[in-house]
Amino acid sequence: MMVKVTAVQRKQSPWKWEMKEEESNMSGPSVHPEEMLPKIMEYNVPRDGILRLNVEITNETETLTIDADLEDSHETLHLHRSYTSPSHSYLQIGTPYRHPEAVSILILPVRSNFPITEFHYIVMSRGQVVSAGKAYRFLYLEPETSWAPVACVIVYCVRPDGEIVNDVMQLPVTQTLQNQVSLSFNQVSRKPGEEVRLRVKVAESASLVGILVVDKATKWKGDNDITKEAVLKEMKEYATADDAHSDMMTMGDPFSVFKTCDLVALTDASLHEMRPPPRPEFPGEERFFMTQGDGSHVEQHQEPRERRNFPETWIWMDINTNNSDTAEMTLTVPDSITTWTATAFVMSENLGLGIVEEPVELRVSQFFFISLNLPAYIIRGEELLLEVVLFNSYYIDLEVVVIVAASEIFEFVYVDDDEIHNCSQQQVLLR
Repeated sequence: MMVKVTAVQRKQSPWKWEMKEEESNMSGPSVHPEEMLPKIMEYNVPRDGILRLNVEITNETETLTIDADLEDSHETLHLHRSYTSPSHSYLQIGTPYRHPEAVSILILPVRSNFPITEFHYIVMSRGQVVSAGKAYRFLYLEPETSWAPVACVIVYCVRPDGEIVNDVMQLPVTQTLQNQVSLSFNQVSRKPGEEVRLRVKVAESASLVGILVVDKATKWKGDNDITKEAVLKEMKEYATADDAHSDMMTMGDPFSVFKTCDLVALTDASLHEMRPPPRPEFPGEERFFMTQGDGSHVEQHQEPRERRNFPETWIWMDINTNNSDTAEMTLTVPDSITTWTATAFVMSENLGLGIVEEPVELRVSQFFFISLNLPAYIIRGEELLLEVVLFNSYYIDLEVVVIVAASEIFEFVYVDDDEIHNCSQQQVLLR
């Protein structure tokens, strides 16, 4: 398949183009912006589907329109000049790549259309200068965690005539939390009312750890726990990346390049500044950024235990590990037959914030227990059908007697059924 690409350069800016078209609509025939001869190219579609175009842009070009046609498909891309220099001098930060021998080092090639011996660079992140210096041709950076989520990289130099020339790039930095915390139970399964030990492990002594253990069944209501994803999302709100992207679409001079990274330049050199009208929108334009137990038998002579403690949140507490990197506590398992999910976060002086990578779970089970299906509320005088659910996990059948204790706050309603002789007592066989 062949793809046809047409590149058209115009010597007038989009703003002048629109203003002239409005004037022509009022006064006479339409006036089109001055166009250069179009460059028509045809290519065979490569296997990866990516075409690399080389279009030489002249100093007079204000707008570049690229049309691509492939069979019955057509796409258009409009580009306009977003940076001006009185001497037509430009710096450009190229696509970054990793150092072949040290993957932690990022290399940014810096090109220019005029001879330079060196350039200056400034790296900003979250309103702070995190790196600065001089370089030539290539800029070597080793991004740190403190640069996350986005670092604003500015390169600039001063020409012999005093003109400042610069360029900017938004460099995404992977966000990580340096601190670590982990939780573990000494048993994976316990019975209601039994004791279990919870162990906390941190990366630095004298850490403050917040612990949350909740009923896993409550997760369907929505999780309001602190998570790594929520923290990283919150951190992005403190970056200037969104504002910087917006500024990059309207910057048109060295002054606005510094402003993109929230920098104010005070200099006696020539810092070109222009104030263009708002950037127009082109149809079809796209923006790109670099962006158990064994149940074989029934336990004998075991007194039944009344279960009363059914919390949704078991633990909500914080502990200090003091001079150790571990802490252990003994807890009494609540009466809920469920699975408990434990999470934690840690704060320390040198490593900052850390969040547990994976929650740990404790399963609470019992081979035989009773559960009542009760409504949320009842009205005085209302008749209630009490549902008593028996759970038998033993491998044998059990014959049990269910007795509902009498009380002064309710009375049993006798139904006309010859098989039911006592409303408060029933005998059933569980298989």
